[in-house]
Amino acid sequence: MKESTLIYLGGTIIVLLLLTTVVSTVSNSKNKRNLNEEKLKNESLASQKLQVSQELDKAKNDITSLTTEKETTEKAMAKTESNLAEVEKRIGSLSKENSSLIKDRNELAQLQKTKADLDNAYEDLRLKHETALSKIRDLENSAIVLDTDKKNLSGDLAKSEMYRTDNIEIYGSRGNKKDKLTFCASRTKKINLNFDVPQNLTETISFKIITPSNTTITPEDKSLTWTFGQDTQNLTASLSSLTGEFDLSRKVVLTYTPKEKLKGGEYKIQILSNDKNIGNCRLLLK
Repeated sequence: MKESTLIYLGGTIIVLLLLTTVVSTVSNSKNKRNLNEEKLKNESLASQKLQVSQELDKAKNDITSLTTEKETTEKAMAKTESNLAEVEKRIGSLSKENSSLIKDRNELAQLQKTKADLDNAYEDLRLKHETALSKIRDLENSAIVLDTDKKNLSGDLAKSEMYRTDNIEIYGSRGNKKDKLTFCASRTKKINLNFDVPQNLTETISFKIITPSNTTITPEDKSLTWTFGQDTQNLTASLSSLTGEFDLSRKVVLTYTPKEKLKGGEYKIQILSNDKNIGNCRLLLK
């Protein structure tokens, strides 16, 4: 009889260990998938930021080139105006002369043709000048838009890196002195959640627990408590693969100690900060 009891107890322990291993494996897999999704999102934001920076630099170079072209055009226009003034002065002088009219007629005709050519050249230069000014205004407007996009992307990237969680660990325990792990709802006295957040995340962190019966437990419930550990000295790599930065993290410990026995099923926990969902995890109790 004793041997049967021992065999039964041993079998039960082995089953619990197998369940613990399976649930931990599933939870770790989901945490890794969530972290990979965050990495892809931040890499996309960083890539967009780099592309906008390159476009902004090109727009600034084009503005410099067109400004130089505008100055050259203005000098040519000034020189053409000076030549026109001299031709018109000469035409006026010839028109007033009464003598040698036939002799000067050919010169007058040539000067009038030269004036017409200069007028056409001046008009072409004026059109080029106006076109250059228009392009400069368009490029300046594009540069302003690109600079704004760059700042917005930088802000989005910074927020994405600040509002994140890492090293999430969730488990049920019996709540006794040894606080043994359990996945049996009737034996679970506490649900424990540990995770890390960036040290520079100073905004309020909040939680929601949705029970199998679809009841929502909010921070106002006294059965829900959490503490912030000391800032850890472990360096955590930034999610942005382009920045190569490292951040210090701090640990958050959440404990849910219900007054009534827990029911079997899935318990969903949402981690919130500044009305943003920065993490999700699940615990399945039998």
